[in-house]
Amino acid sequence: MNEKDDLAISSMLLDQDSAWSRGDATGFSKHMADGFLATNVQGQSMSGKAVFDRQHEFIFGGFFKGSKMTQTIDTLKYLTETTAFVETTVHVSNLTDPPAMWPLDSQGQLETRLLQVLEKSGGTWSVVAYHNTIVNHRAPPIVE
Repeated sequence: MNEKDDLAISSMLLDQDSAWSRGDATGFSKHMADGFLATNVQGQSMSGKAVFDRQHEFIFGGFFKGSKMTQTIDTLKYLTETTAFVETTVHVSNLTDPPAMWPLDSQGQLETRLLQVLEKSGGTWSVVAYHNTIVNHRAPPIVE
């Protein structure tokens, strides 16, 4: 919409990266709306911060303990003045014991595509929907 919104959304993504890298589940959900919907990389669906936080506390204590997350914006599109979506490429590094079924990239990182639907209320952007999927580098190319 404008540079101020672009910066606010970029800052939100940096907050997410930082909280993930600290293993801070509550910080990771800081920008989530109260009743937001989420689908994680394993296809599990959840609604609301309490469930999302518990799930992230669990994974930050397990296979994602000590991992680092970085997002790069691929698409930021404003649908209205108060609705947008942002799609990012996510790299999670420093994995100690990732599930064997995950197709890691050549550097041993988990690469995902994260789509977040955002809503602006009272001048603040928050996530109302979150959908994350693993990038499978062995998949056949998209037919264009």
